[in-house]
Amino acid sequence: MPHPTSSPTHPSKSAGGSLARGLHHIHQLKVLHRDIKSENIFLDAAGNAKIGDLGVAKVMSSQVDFAKTLVGTPYYLSPELCENKPYNHKSDIWQGPARPLLHHLSAQPEP
Repeated sequence: MPHPTSSPTHPSKSAGGSLARGLHHIHQLKVLHRDIKSENIFLDAAGNAKIGDLGVAKVMSSQVDFAKTLVGTPYYLSPELCENKPYNHKSDIWQGPARPLLHHLSAQPEP
């Protein structure tokens, strides 16, 4: 039985946490997704986020390496990509729903 003052995890917070862990995991493997958007994030039956469509992903030679190729969905591009500057894993956080979705999910009220 759960502690009386604790509450079960809200499904949206579970999704936000699993999205953050998923991005952290692929970045630890030196992979840039480069097209994070809501259409590429899926929820399983337990409410965990799954990152899909790695079609334009890039494996970096090191975690301090920078990519230079302009790829991804134009609406979700980070400022570095728009300015044709080198970019790294931080662009995945900027892109698409990663930044606003994590904020939105963490701000959802408990049921």
